[in-house]
Amino acid sequence: GKASQPVRTMVNVPDHGGFLGATPSYAGALGLKIITFYPNNANSRPYTGILMFNPRDGKLRATLAASFLSSVRTAAVSASAVNLLARRNASVLAMIGAGALAQTHLPAFKRVRNIREVRVFSKQGGPEFAKQHGVTLAASAQEAIEGADIVLAATDSQTPVLDGNCLAPGVLVCSVGAPRPTMRELDDATITRGSPYF
Repeated sequence: GKASQPVRTMVNVPDHGGFLGATPSYAGALGLKIITFYPNNANSRPYTGILMFNPRDGKLRATLAASFLSSVRTAAVSASAVNLLARRNASVLAMIGAGALAQTHLPAFKRVRNIREVRVFSKQGGPEFAKQHGVTLAASAQEAIEGADIVLAATDSQTPVLDGNCLAPGVLVCSVGAPRPTMRELDDATITRGSPYF
């Protein structure tokens, strides 16, 4: 009850196929996170800036280029979810996507669970990620997720990357990509299986 963080405001940039998101918050510290994302660009990574203000007088105190910090924050939230919701003996991790978010999620998940097997699938960066981290490169998303205890979806896909019918019982799915209405990582089966409201 001590934090104030309204829902992120989104601004479309239709002329160039991008968007800007702004998330202000106050919880003793006063700040504003700004993110831009242009998924049609060749390098479709988001760029993030953070503005920090003195909460006593409102003066601007810092301007940060914060793409890495944003990735770490997202991974920390996902790791908190894994810590609270995944089975205690969860040890097989499937990662769909191999970008900046995958880079920060892997060590974060290893801090909260004894991960003994990691499989990654990504059309673009999968081979490099697998080699860099010494993990298994899956030939498909389905191969990566079969029998996994934890699944990370970190993509900017326009269409679902997961087939919910292939998920193991009791799996925890963390979907952290695809933040626009035109993007979608999870299929209907995944959503239906994961919600008691359907």
